[in-house]
Parts: sequence; C-alpha cells; structure tokens
Amino acid sequence: MTVRRWTGLVMGPMLCVVVSCSLDPKPDADVDPDRAGETGTTSPEPDTADDSGEDSADPGDSEILTAEAVRAAGAHPVGARTESFVLRGGASTQLEVWFPAASADGELHSYRTGDFAFTGGALGGVGPDCAESRPVVVHSHGNGSIRWETLWLSEHLASHGWVVLAVDHAGNTFEDGSADYSDLLSRRPTDVADSFDWLLEQSANTESDLYGCIDPDAGYAVSGYSFGGYTAYVVGGALVDDASGTPALSFADPRAQAVVALAPWTAGVLSTGTSAVSVPALTIGAERDQTVGRQYLRLHTNLTVVPRVLGIYPDAGHFSVTPIYCDFGTFGDGCGDGWVSLDTFVETARGAIAAWLYEVQRDQSARAAFDAVDGIVTWELEDSAP
Repeated sequence: MTVRRWTGLVMGPMLCVVVSCSLDPKPDADVDPDRAGETGTTSPEPDTADDSGEDSADPGDSEILTAEAVRAAGAHPVGARTESFVLRGGASTQLEVWFPAASADGELHSYRTGDFAFTGGALGGVGPDCAESRPVVVHSHGNGSIRWETLWLSEHLASHGWVVLAVDHAGNTFEDGSADYSDLLSRRPTDVADSFDWLLEQSANTESDLYGCIDPDAGYAVSGYSFGGYTAYVVGGALVDDASGTPALSFADPRAQAVVALAPWTAGVLSTGTSAVSVPALTIGAERDQTVGRQYLRLHTNLTVVPRVLGIYPDAGHFSVTPIYCDFGTFGDGCGDGWVSLDTFVETARGAIAAWLYEVQRDQSARAAFDAVDGIVTWELEDSAP
C-alpha cells in the first residue's frame, strides 16, 4: 500500500530554520539520559503519491470495522484551507482546517509558512460536505513546530469524515519563538478551546459554508505531538504542577471527549497529573525517542481513565511522528536508516488513531487495528479499572 504524505516541495530560506531548531527548547527538562547520543545516518526513500483511489475504503454503517478499512483512506475527498483568527488574549494566529469535501474537483492545497510551501493530498478551493454532522478533532503542534506537522493524520481523518482543526500556538512556532514558556503552559490549552469556539461560530453562521457541519453538543477529540501531547492531556483533564510541584492547576475543557497523545512531553510540569484525565486516552510512544526520552510511559502509566490505549513503537524516534522533518533534511531520532519505516509508521498509526476515534466518537469498533504488528508496534488496551 502506498501512503501519500506530501509532494511538490518549494523550499526557501525557512528550511535551515526547520532542520536546525529544537522542537523542545528545554532539553534538560526530564529527558531520558539513556537515550542521548543515538543517531541515524541517511535520509528515507522518497514517498510516491498514489492517485488511483484504490486504497480508499468506505467503512459504511457497519458497527465492526476492519484494520484495513481504518488504515486505508476513507471514501471522502479531502479539502483544506488556512484561516486567520484572534485568540482570546488578542494574539492573531492561523488555523488549518481539513474536512470531507463536497467536490473532488480542485487544485492541491498549499501548506505555507513564510517562504516555504508544499502540497499534500488535500484539495484547496473546495467546500465542505456538511450533509451530516461531522465529528471534530483539534490538534496541538509540538514546541517550535507548525500547525500542519501531522498532515498525514489530519488528511486521513478528514477522508473518513472528520473535521480537523490545527492552530498555530502564537509565539511557539518555528517562525516565531517569542512566547514566554511559562505562559504557554496555560495558553496552549486555551488555544485549543478557542479553535473549537471558532468552529462552533462557523457552524452556527448561515453565511458560512461550514454551517451545520458539527453538533455543538458532541464536543471534540484533542490530539497533540510532543509539547502538544502535554496540551492534549491537559485539555482532557490532567493537572499541571504548581510552584510546589503539586498537581493542582487545571486548564481542562469540559467539551473534550477524547485524547490522542503522540510522543508526549511532560513539559517539566506533568508529574502525576495525568491521573486526573477524565476522557478516553490513546498514547503513542517512540521507544528510541532522543528528544523527550520515554516520558510517554510515565504519562500513560499514571492514567486511570478507561478505556485507554498505549502503542509502543520500538524503533521509532521523535520525528517518526512528524515525517515532514525527515523529508526536510533532519537526520536521526526517527529519520534515516535504522528506524521504523516512515510509511509503515504512518499507515499503522493513522489506522489505530482512526479506529480509536471511530470507537469513542462514532460508536463503531475497529479493535483489529490494535493487533500487534511484529517488530513494528505493540498495543496495550485497558477496558476496565483495576
């Protein structure tokens, strides 16, 4: 199976910023010292896009979905657009929006930042298919990253009928790192809530093509990578350590219905606070992560909510989750020889995440997607409290 990630790179001066910046600028904050110093050697083979449509799958209305159905692209063409909006603190930022498209006719959407642009599989200039209410996912990017870092997941979920939002955390992107770190601990969760508020306004606006696209009472799932994993847990109810180191600070959004944390980071302030997460949670950990180490184990082990799922990729690194950085020239920590194939990671991870969201947001089971894949990933699923 060919997995589309992105094509048509147009690289300007921003490339040196992308490959040289640290996604987590506090490397001494709780990083696993046993993982330091591992490196990859060569860049991955380029991906080949497949426009044949043969990989598309329509799960239909069946209550039991196969692993193949959730790993393959869904039945919907995917549209995407970039929106500008203002966060509650007054900062202007951008929001990427993916959706099942009403038409398959359009040019490929361009993912842009500064002088940097490329295309994926989503179409631009097309409207959303709002013939029925769509489930929602809001994504939080990593520290010093960008809103479309996991477009492999956003486009995939949109093809299965989700509306996906991803906000640029103002002052915490690879274009602008001016935000105060301590401020980000509380502001990142509210950025996620503000993004959902924006969608609620669009869905209630009769002049918007997103009118009626979501059920305002259905809430949303929150996903996040690295620092965004911290954000996702916190939006889902995790308590942040106060100045004394006691988990006591809440920035939860009661509208969050599920958590997806990808190579999550504690940000130095999630000691045992994930025990307060109150919604179903899925964690994906990279066992050879050189950026944040194996913090995913602590974060997930402290969870008490059920159901919960843990996926462990023994040969994944931090950037296995964001293959765009590998294609931009990053080496090591998931990029290059000696790591899990990026295509294999993307196919298995997107299938498991889609299966999880089908279950918790749409009451359709696809547990087969959590079967272990020898040498690639193992899954641990808890259905009931001890």
